[in-house]
Amino acid sequence: MILLEVIGTTNVTEKIVTPADGNNGLMITLIVFLSINIVALIAKYFFDKALKKHDIKISKKIAITEISIKTEAELFIKLENLKNFQKGESHKMLDSIIEIEEYLTASQLFICKKISSLTNDYLDYFKKVATNYKEKDIKKEKEFSKKFSKQYYGE
Repeated sequence: MILLEVIGTTNVTEKIVTPADGNNGLMITLIVFLSINIVALIAKYFFDKALKKHDIKISKKIAITEISIKTEAELFIKLENLKNFQKGESHKMLDSIIEIEEYLTASQLFICKKISSLTNDYLDYFKKVATNYKEKDIKKEKEFSKKFSKQYYGE
């Protein structure tokens, strides 16, 4: 009741909603400030959402790259082991070639096309060596290792 006597009217909401003569600028400033704040919050929400989506995409690429690096390194080791077979071990070499082809097929999501193509060429070479050991050429094997390394390291 005391508040109503100070204000001088019984309709308090009317006094709050309708500003006094000197408070017009203050009310407009407050409304503008609140509007800008709301717009900024909405923009921040959308930017955060886009940033989170971008972070997920980058994390996925990093994970795939890590798996690719491990897969291609393991493939290279398997291919290098083909060099160690001797003349009388053609069946073991063919078994190893089949194992590498299966690995290549199973891991094709993580092996780039150039390395896959290079590996197939190298496996074809070793199939020839398995059938005729006289086809073995150390220079070709070194050349393949260089090509594979260049492709692996992106040189």
